Amino acid sequence: MILMHGIPTWSYLYHDVVDDLARQNRVIAPDFIGHGNSDQRDMFDRSLVAQYTMILALMDHLGLASASLIGHDTGGGVALMMAIEKPERVERMILSNVVAYDSWPIDDMIDIGRPDWKTRSTDEIRDFLTSGFSEGLSRKERLTPEFVDGIVAPYVTEVGKISLIRNASGLNTSHTTMLAPRHGRIAAETLLVWGVDDPWQPVGDGERLADEIPNARLVKVANASHWIQQDAPEEWLSHVLPFLRSGHEDRAGWNSWVIHLSGLRNISPAADPFCSSDSVVSVPNWAPGAVDKPAVLVEAPDQREIGVIESNILRRKVGRDAFA
Repeated sequence: MILMHGIPTWSYLYHDVVDDLARQNRVIAPDFIGHGNSDQRDMFDRSLVAQYTMILALMDHLGLASASLIGHDTGGGVALMMAIEKPERVERMILSNVVAYDSWPIDDMIDIGRPDWKTRSTDEIRDFLTSGFSEGLSRKERLTPEFVDGIVAPYVTEVGKISLIRNASGLNTSHTTMLAPRHGRIAAETLLVWGVDDPWQPVGDGERLADEIPNARLVKVANASHWIQQDAPEEWLSHVLPFLRSGHEDRAGWNSWVIHLSGLRNISPAADPFCSSDSVVSVPNWAPGAVDKPAVLVEAPDQREIGVIESNILRRKVGRDAFA
């Protein structure tokens, strides 16, 4: 399965659920171009279409004919695009509080996408981002210093600041409104798990998507907001894991490979009955102020770097032809 985050987050969004997902699945958690530990240079497109193209190229490089997709926020927009444009590449789809129709970009992202934000200090960037975090989580005990520091870490450097601004300026409502008339063509079985308190991506959009996508159902999670994977990880997993298991009960001897960035926690073989010792990613835990660079950099022809760590290519440099 491929986990896709949104803005201003990165793969760290899934840090509290990735271990459980990896017990029954091979998990791939890339950072979108310009986000997290991926290339932040000021030289390329960061739109939904660019991220969609990158995910397809990454799948090709990893030899994945198809995969289940988990999408949140703009990652959900990418998932919808893939399910419509490349239905043969999408097995199942899980959408949580995703961008759809014309609900986005939200005001904060429109604001920070202005070019003059490049003159702001990194402290101002941090303050701006964190000022909205309380709205993204309903359960205030889940608004931990670790989560706050983890989410903002890639964007509070001089390079990261510019990259965040470009990520925000690349948001284009047309990239989801153009999909809306074709939601009815989506063939992948779809589960929507939505935090109902979300002030940015309203649950009404989840209801509309569930009505328009033929084989879809919606689960509404009370007392949960936009970042539902952090806000209500147990409830989210209680719906996601059975959905993924359905039709895949016989997994004896199947290796669960985890592909993720250094920001995500390690998978322990003892905790993962499907994970052999030679398929475990061994990477440092994320620590505030010490976000490690990814061990593997998959390079596109234009030298973009999409950081991923995979057990069978750990510490190997993959050539630029991977994305040719």
